[in-house]
Parts: sequence; C-alpha cells; structure tokens
Amino acid sequence: MSVAATAKRPEIIEIARGLNHVPMSEEFEKMISGMMYNPIVPQLLEARHRARGVTQDYNNLDAKTVSYDKIFDVRMELLKKVVGKVGSGTFVEPPFLPDYGCNISIGKDCFINFKFHRPGHQSDSHRRPRAVRSQRQHLHGRS
Repeated sequence: MSVAATAKRPEIIEIARGLNHVPMSEEFEKMISGMMYNPIVPQLLEARHRARGVTQDYNNLDAKTVSYDKIFDVRMELLKKVVGKVGSGTFVEPPFLPDYGCNISIGKDCFINFKFHRPGHQSDSHRRPRAVRSQRQHLHGRS
C-alpha cells in the first residue's frame, strides 16, 4: 500500500501545463502530485464529463460509415480532443477509456491495441502525466 504525498510536485505540475485539456486547479494539482484530493470539485467533474463524451464518440465510431482510408484521420482528430498530447502516426484501437485523458501523452508512430490501460489500474485518474513511447522508439532505446 502506498501513502499519499504530502506536498505538490512542481515538476509534474509544469509538465501538465504543457498538455491539452488540463482542468488546472488546486485539486488537479494535488491529484497529479499524488496527494489526497477532492474528485467532485466542478473543474474535475467537468473534465471527466468532457473526456467521456469525446471517448464515447471515439469508441463508437461506426467503421461501416467511414472508409478504411479515412478512419485513421477521423480517429486522430477525436484523439487530439481527449489526450494531453499525441504524436503523428498514432492509432489507438478502441475501446479507449480514460477518466481525464489530459494526463496521457502519446509519442509519434504508436499503435496501441484494444483496451489500453495501465496494468493494475482501472483508469488514468490518479496518474501523473507520462509519455507512451512508440514501439519503434522502445526497440531502439530512444525516448
């Protein structure tokens, strides 16, 4: 069992400031710093609601109505509306189920298969911002 942090982490908060869709607030700063926080403040409720709406569109995109050569572009535009940062050439197979999404930064040329999640965790709600490196970068040891 881990213990909640007792202080904010300025370096993590600074990373979050460079991401999209961040509900910057006192409680969000506590959350990403690993501190106890109140998840039902309006800014966090609104951010989760927004992320769920966009991911519902992402996950329910009907492949019968979008051609195979256009689905990549349509999904990329939706992905940009939910995650903190996403590199070119990235594709995430649905379902994709983040709580906030803004805490997620994905590198370029990534393919993320079905049901992406952090092992041992139900959601990204308690995560500090972290990058997902592409398989190509991982294999060659570059970050």
